[in-house]
Amino acid sequence: MESIDLIVMAPTFNEGEVAKKVIEEWHAALNALSIASYRFLLVDDGSTDNTSEISRTAEIPNENLIILRKKNSGHGKSCIWGYRKALELNPKWVLQIDSDGQCDPKFFSIFWNQKSNNPIIYGYRKTRKDGLFRLITSRIISLFVFLCTMRFSRDPNVPYRLFQCNVLSQLMEKDYDVELSNMLLTYEAEKRFKILWVKISFRDRFAGKSTHKIFKSITMIFQLVRKLL
Repeated sequence: MESIDLIVMAPTFNEGEVAKKVIEEWHAALNALSIASYRFLLVDDGSTDNTSEISRTAEIPNENLIILRKKNSGHGKSCIWGYRKALELNPKWVLQIDSDGQCDPKFFSIFWNQKSNNPIIYGYRKTRKDGLFRLITSRIISLFVFLCTMRFSRDPNVPYRLFQCNVLSQLMEKDYDVELSNMLLTYEAEKRFKILWVKISFRDRFAGKSTHKIFKSITMIFQLVRKLL
């Protein structure tokens, strides 16, 4: 099997042209870092707007792009599904980002240059432009996680995270069957390993807007708390 240095995994749902632009932007950024042995793994979470078909027209080499469609299950569960699919390709590293354009590739060189002594590297959003509601929700969730675990996490739901694959394989042995799977994964990573936190900023989305609802967010928080306890 071909050796792959990096898989960039991004879950997507009805992103269409936005996902295509993200793929092309990251391809250019990885080329600039001379990372030729990579795959962009787009996890299509049951999109209804031809996201997969549009993304396949991205102007990058065919061998660098993998698009997998799955039944809709939500962002968090799609991330975990994507991690497991990425590991099947036997890469050295897996980076998770979002497909909406908020994850700026200009920060990735910091991650890549720090990876030798740090098997898990997370960004923490010092500034973010995705709205006050998202910021408040994130802070509330962080507080609940701290109260349940007595572990402080700078940004437990951040989608900008790099894993060395031997470590990720160990983490994927656990059940993450909750909506906020990414937060549960962060808790498990902090409990078992050390995370290097790198300051990043979140851009505006390339297009569209978040569809998170207050009641659903509260439900997800309590589901996470039950799992942690």
